[in-house]
Amino acid sequence: MRFLRSILPSILITLAVLGWIFVFLQAKMAVSGEWRLPVTAACIAVIITRGGAPRFWGSELRIKNGVINRAIGILVSTGLVAAILISLNFIPHPGKEDEVYKCPIERLYKTTHQHTRRVGRHYTTTGSVYYRYHADVRLRDGKVKEYPLTLNRYRKLHKGDSLSIEIHHGLLGMDYFTPAKNKNNDSRK
Repeated sequence: MRFLRSILPSILITLAVLGWIFVFLQAKMAVSGEWRLPVTAACIAVIITRGGAPRFWGSELRIKNGVINRAIGILVSTGLVAAILISLNFIPHPGKEDEVYKCPIERLYKTTHQHTRRVGRHYTTTGSVYYRYHADVRLRDGKVKEYPLTLNRYRKLHKGDSLSIEIHHGLLGMDYFTPAKNKNNDSRK
């Protein structure tokens, strides 16, 4: 029991970080601004239900400041509840079929990044350069979304071409998009 109590805060913080990563991924994949709904619902639920258990965090992290304990509790609990809500949304809606759309490419671009590695206790060095390839596509409702590409697809596509994306209807009613399964549906003008 003592062992479980000593690793429980680490497990909860790790799950909360994963929850906030889910929030970020949902924001990137959401068709509209619907990703704010589960985060807002999670915040309200956490604040209503004792504010993230500040006494638990005060005893586990040995921080005597109640405001910091409450803030840590709210961040961790909101991340956990948001992860649960967003995970439920990735379950397909039973009454709706996925839709495939051809969306025009507004812009093709690549971003430059560098690998880093740690060479000492407080020192890192930059390594080789690598690229990530993206296309901005216009959805049917007029919104522009970023679409990740591989190098081969980036080389084959041009501005004005259309990409096939699949719109999924989530269980909680929030739509999200993914690349279409049949990538040969891309067309050129």
